[in-house]
Amino acid sequence: MTATEEPTPTILGRLTKPFAPHVIHRNPSGGGDYVSHSVVVQKLLAVVGPFDFAIVELIRGDVPGSAPNPAGTSRRARDGVPALTNVVVGALCELTVQYEGRPVTIREVGDVEHPHNWPTDGARAKDAASDAIKRCAMRLGVGLHLWAGDEWLLDGHV
Repeated sequence: MTATEEPTPTILGRLTKPFAPHVIHRNPSGGGDYVSHSVVVQKLLAVVGPFDFAIVELIRGDVPGSAPNPAGTSRRARDGVPALTNVVVGALCELTVQYEGRPVTIREVGDVEHPHNWPTDGARAKDAASDAIKRCAMRLGVGLHLWAGDEWLLDGHV
């Protein structure tokens, strides 16, 4: 390597590299910044290659309904929603990647943020799995800067 060449980033360095601003979105419900499921999957594929992802367990629960509110700002608020019983509200998922020649498995729980948004348990399971893969990837460093905010240390300030 010559004096002008930069060293090849490590796998960890590539996984933890912050996302470009154009793929970061502000959560409309006030939950902070996020990147889409597809962006996280692209990062995983680019850095670790093909991976295994599985729903280990669907988490079911009851979701309270809400009465109609004529002053509501959405149709759902104005119409109200029924209570949901024993529906998918989350999923325990598992992500396995090859990391420096060995398999690494991460388990995380994904949430169905608004269960009434989805007409079926299948759609709620997909929402939970999407959240879970992002949380699993975060445990490998992907998008960690979004959760860390001002406490981001991995740029050499550890």
